Amino acid sequence: MGTPRLTSDIGPSGPRAGFWRRVAAALVDAVLLGALNTMVRLRTTDRAALVASILIGMAYYGFFEGGPSGQTIGKKLAGIRVVRSADGQPLGWSIAWLRHLCSNLSGMAFGLGYLWMLWDRERQTWHDRLSSTVVVPAAAWPSPSGAPPSWVPPTRQGRPWLALGAALVGTAVIPVLLASLPDPGPPPPPRPERTANVFDPLPDELAPSSPLASFDNGAYVVGRDVKPGAYVADPSQDCSWDTVSLATDLVEQHGEGTTPQVVELELGTYIRSSNCGKWIRR
Repeated sequence: MGTPRLTSDIGPSGPRAGFWRRVAAALVDAVLLGALNTMVRLRTTDRAALVASILIGMAYYGFFEGGPSGQTIGKKLAGIRVVRSADGQPLGWSIAWLRHLCSNLSGMAFGLGYLWMLWDRERQTWHDRLSSTVVVPAAAWPSPSGAPPSWVPPTRQGRPWLALGAALVGTAVIPVLLASLPDPGPPPPPRPERTANVFDPLPDELAPSSPLASFDNGAYVVGRDVKPGAYVADPSQDCSWDTVSLATDLVEQHGEGTTPQVVELELGTYIRSSNCGKWIRR
């Protein structure tokens, strides 16, 4: 394995597309496909969006790389194209699909399959080798017109099984690394929606020095701000109150109206009251 060369455009059997041209082409294609997949994702479910993303990718690369020019939009802008390594002819849909699917192996191994071209004799990535294709400058090799290319590509591409083995090893390591990551645990339960006339409890530094036996409108933690027990309020207008669990943030009791209100306050909860006036412990 030789020293990586980022700027060389010449392989031993003829011209090859350079590293940065291929990177530029891949970025353009990624932006185009990403924008299209985002529009689909906004209009459908996650599962349908995943299926649509796979089909869009296969259609895009099958149509453009499998066509006579061998150029996606990104490759066309970068002035490169992909051809079969054995005879320099267009890929066709089947090989274009195979190359696109194999590109997932190149990406899953932390991009090693893409960087492989820096050391490869024929400047091939893993998916180039697995699909028997090469990427060449469009200026050095115009679209096929029946005439043979000015250079003869190799019929045997070095050690393709080495690239396949490296791809399989790289993709096998990924599940092991993912399994070693700490489990983030289940997501927290959703917080209930709160109306505009409901308040959050005061922070500890602003809480009363000792629990109170009566309280006005607002939010109070039982045991810290107010004493546990039964409380009664006689509102002069339409009031609303509820008690909320400190552990789950779910409403446990609720009341409203203009008639006298009674609530039993327990430890581990807080009460939030609006327009109920003064609550007095029985």
